[in-house]
Amino acid sequence: MSCHSGLENKVLYWLTLSSHKCDTAPQTTCKSGTQSAAATTTSTATSGTSASTASSSRDESPLSDLECQMQMEPLINELAGIIKAGRPVLFVTGAGLSVASGIRTYRGEKGVWDEYVTSWGTTKKFAQNPDIWWNSFWLKTHQCPAFMEAEPNPAHLAIRDIINRHPAVSLITQNIDRLHLKSGVPISKHIEIHGALGQYRCTNGLKKGSPSPCIYTHKELHPPITLETTPSGDIVPPKCCKCQSPLLPFALFFDEAYKVHCQFRYEEALSWMDNAEAMVFVGTSLSVGITHTALLFAHGTKCPLFFFNTDTMSGLPTRTVKGPCTETLALLNARTQP
Repeated sequence: MSCHSGLENKVLYWLTLSSHKCDTAPQTTCKSGTQSAAATTTSTATSGTSASTASSSRDESPLSDLECQMQMEPLINELAGIIKAGRPVLFVTGAGLSVASGIRTYRGEKGVWDEYVTSWGTTKKFAQNPDIWWNSFWLKTHQCPAFMEAEPNPAHLAIRDIINRHPAVSLITQNIDRLHLKSGVPISKHIEIHGALGQYRCTNGLKKGSPSPCIYTHKELHPPITLETTPSGDIVPPKCCKCQSPLLPFALFFDEAYKVHCQFRYEEALSWMDNAEAMVFVGTSLSVGITHTALLFAHGTKCPLFFFNTDTMSGLPTRTVKGPCTETLALLNARTQP
């Protein structure tokens, strides 16, 4: 586990600044009669999650569908122009992208964490009783048919087409559903910053001061396994093939930092953010550590921010394209063709 890198020190410096206002274009939003949400995040550069406070208010002057279309077109064209010019563009996707694939979001109405308190999503809770944790929590919220059987939707396919067509475009996803990989985005072109379903890591050495951690604790992913079930249908908590310690799903939990495992590719993600000349946030509430860090990089590099979502993020200097991302990203995909 290395000390702070140069890029991390840069983020830590930006965190000390008294203001995080970006010198980018003022916010422009579309769609009529909808709520806008302002999110304020507080985090450290290596925090896996960040505290979030949000407030909503009705637009005083709702826009008509025609006005909406007129405002959205220039934003789509601006972003398409940046992409077609071959400039480095970074997509950052969240749970909202996979709603059309039948996967619930983590926050909001019927979100995963609204039904299961956040204390379940910790390594501390796992260590108390891996059997109960696997069968009462993880298999009901994540490693379940809704996730495992989901297929990419048109928004995933649009992002895939854009990335495969334009080499300077890359992707960081908060989602562990692997739908970007299923859609055909090469793993070299996207980072699953919060982990990936169906992959595992060892817990040997996770506790502070534990000697000689297993290679599968911090460095490498555990070899593929098949989960065993009991006659009653419960999962038998899997064990590490090297040291027989309990295996944990390869996901970032609330009491962890991104650098807990090399395969979260945190350093690589920082490099992509630092290199980006535009950032595109899709289906995310900007309420986790990685999005906060991305906003800090955008503040430092002055790169433009684009926000594709069904909600409006007020108080941020983003170009907001509001509407179903299955439709808005399809339009962007069409505009980025030769």
